[in-house]
Amino acid sequence: MDLFSMRDFDGHERVVFGHDEVTGLRAIIAIHSTALGPAAGGCRMWPFATTAEAVTDVLRLSRGMSFKNALAGLPFGGGKAVIIAEPRQAKTAELFQAYGELVQSLGGTYITAEDVGTTTADMEQVSRATQFVSGLGRKPGEAGGDPAPKTALGVFLGLEAAVKFRMGVRTWKGCGSPYRVLVAWATICVDCWRLREWNCGWRTFERHLPCALLKSSGRVWCL
Repeated sequence: MDLFSMRDFDGHERVVFGHDEVTGLRAIIAIHSTALGPAAGGCRMWPFATTAEAVTDVLRLSRGMSFKNALAGLPFGGGKAVIIAEPRQAKTAELFQAYGELVQSLGGTYITAEDVGTTTADMEQVSRATQFVSGLGRKPGEAGGDPAPKTALGVFLGLEAAVKFRMGVRTWKGCGSPYRVLVAWATICVDCWRLREWNCGWRTFERHLPCALLKSSGRVWCL
């Protein structure tokens, strides 16, 4: 694998491989750009089949974060991390602390957070080894916490806007079948982002579309 010749390398500033034999940590941190500030992006924990697959994923995600942070007007560059492991089996406090030490070694050029396969509880363990971590549990009035509800809402609203644009409408009144298609897509988004695990997350969606919620099945159905 020639990292520099990979299509997804795209001028990354830094790609760091971390391994800790004691905890079993195998991690990759990619920093695409620090032009606007320290690179910020979550840490994905996933059982990649090969190292090459993990590298491709982290490069693509890191580059995407450069654009997302810039478009949002945030003073951050783009970065991302992956831990090569099965999140349902390999999680330990020691592993995440070892990952935190890897983040700390970058001197603040990368700020990590949770992503697919990681949680606020995992980031609390990471914070024991580095201050360059966000997405921690929060107190009332503080920023932070689980970003998944906002991410899911963003995906949902994006689908809603795309369908409205395609149909040339501003409201759902009288839309019939296409409306039901959107609700079906919302079901997919909900499942992907674990909304069934949240006590209040469903209400966010309920405010935007007249849907009935069946919490027991984790599905959204049109009234």
